[in-house]
Amino acid sequence: MARHATTVLTVAALGVATMTGCSGGDGATTPDTTSTASGTTDSAGGSGAPTAETAAVFPRTVTDAKGEVTIEEKPQRIVSTSPSMTGTLLALGVPVVATAAAPVTDLTDDDGFFMQWAEVAHERGVEVAYPRLDINLDAVDSFSPDLIIGSVVGGDAVNDEYAQLQDITTTVMVDYIDMSWQEQTRMLGEATGTEEKAEELIADYEEKVKRAAAEITPPTQPAIVGFYRAAEGLAVPGPDTQHGQILQDLGITVTDVPEETSTQVRPDMRMVSRENMAAALADVGSVFLMQTGTESPVTAFAGDPLVSTVPAVEKENVFVFGEYSWRLDYYSALLTVDSLVEQLTG
Repeated sequence: MARHATTVLTVAALGVATMTGCSGGDGATTPDTTSTASGTTDSAGGSGAPTAETAAVFPRTVTDAKGEVTIEEKPQRIVSTSPSMTGTLLALGVPVVATAAAPVTDLTDDDGFFMQWAEVAHERGVEVAYPRLDINLDAVDSFSPDLIIGSVVGGDAVNDEYAQLQDITTTVMVDYIDMSWQEQTRMLGEATGTEEKAEELIADYEEKVKRAAAEITPPTQPAIVGFYRAAEGLAVPGPDTQHGQILQDLGITVTDVPEETSTQVRPDMRMVSRENMAAALADVGSVFLMQTGTESPVTAFAGDPLVSTVPAVEKENVFVFGEYSWRLDYYSALLTVDSLVEQLTG
């Protein structure tokens, strides 16, 4: 893909290392509401109108990343300054009139809409508020929003503009790195009066992953999630991160690498230098890699002579999450499960 070289830089700027965010303990599954990168099945909102919410009482006060915010009426015109959260808003079926657009890469369409929700956004007439995450307050104001959804983290953070956004209209700020996609869905569901829809989405995912777990042939366990960069070694998110949780939802035991093999230990990540990779993976049965800029991360990793004799490589138990797993929301979570099932069946 011609755009692939810039993808990792872009998703990193967006804070898509949110894959290391907390799991939230929500599990994960869904009926036949699967979606594809080129044709997402719009099972999460149809025409864009929210599902019937019998108890969507307003005004209501919600707690966001800045404190408490009161939303006077059920939102009818929402602008998202965070493409990292636009997918969740679309899945909830709320009236998004415009969203900030990401820089165009192979993870987006030509408008900067992430591929997992781009088709849904276009079907619902969502407009580009401003391109390349280059915030334009006048553009936001021009859509006459009654609710703005913003982020306090990542390349789409709008902390410096928060007061000005509040001057435009009620603004809810989210720390999406510190929550699972399920928690984010519930929070935005509360803010928009679509709590019932939020629970439907989570239940859908949980049903899908339950069926998927019955379909796959589990690889040798335990497994790890890894970011492999040949020059720097391996970064290993722990089992309680979002991607570790997806594997566990599929019935795959996820572990950490030994602390003594790590050059740096964080709550969400252990960093393993190149020379320590073999020792770190000595008791690991399977490796699930994140996309990190190479066209074939599995080939690159398995071809590294420093790990060629570890059990996971020798037994060909090295897999990849797929590029849509970078920014987890309802749509990309479904795509991630589909990708894993494809690799772990047959």
